[in-house]
Amino acid sequence: GDRHYALRGLRGIKNRFGTTLEIGLFEMGQHGLQEVVDAASFLDPDAPPRAGAVVCPAMHGSRCLLIETQALVTQGTVGQTRRRASGLDGNRFTMLTAVLEQHANVKLADQDIYVSTVGGLKLTEPAVDLALCLAILGAYNGLVLQKGVCAIGEVGLGGELRTVAQIEQRVAQAKRRGYKQILVPITQVEVAGENSVGVASIADLGSYYEKKEEITTSESWLSDRKKKEILKCT
Repeated sequence: GDRHYALRGLRGIKNRFGTTLEIGLFEMGQHGLQEVVDAASFLDPDAPPRAGAVVCPAMHGSRCLLIETQALVTQGTVGQTRRRASGLDGNRFTMLTAVLEQHANVKLADQDIYVSTVGGLKLTEPAVDLALCLAILGAYNGLVLQKGVCAIGEVGLGGELRTVAQIEQRVAQAKRRGYKQILVPITQVEVAGENSVGVASIADLGSYYEKKEEITTSESWLSDRKKKEILKCT
């Protein structure tokens, strides 16, 4: 885990009597490390949907955790754009931005993009690709994902959704946490079962967003300030 967060993960590198895929989650408190039983306890269940935030049921060893991925897209300069990833594979993130430009009809060449995971946990598996693409698209367009939606799936260079391992365990964990629509590769809909929705390509992701995110007070203030500056100049 990240030293700036209370959450810690413990995994055995070598185990003569069992698998090394088991992982223990602990939280540093007043009385030392305490076990985290609920895999989604570090997510805020009352938080309203936000543009650029998508939950993915990710595997840490043999344990499924619901991890929120976040993206921020801001205006940059062509040739000097910034790409920063915290808790995610930076090379894969760069590849996904190229796939989005080619197959999702978004222009990111002049945009600074920042992505991260909540809680200091690190995700390196390809199954987080779909959630990350949804987060970037939502942040770029100011769109909020429909309530009760999470996403699982690997994205190929052609924009297609590819199968992921342990899909049943991931979907079961998401259903236990109350997610009504779980976006999965279309080839795994039957295996995933109830509440799963098949996605064939990232070009089809537009229908899962709800609405434009409302302009914040700070943005409104900036627009008023610009108006006053224009009036002074005239």
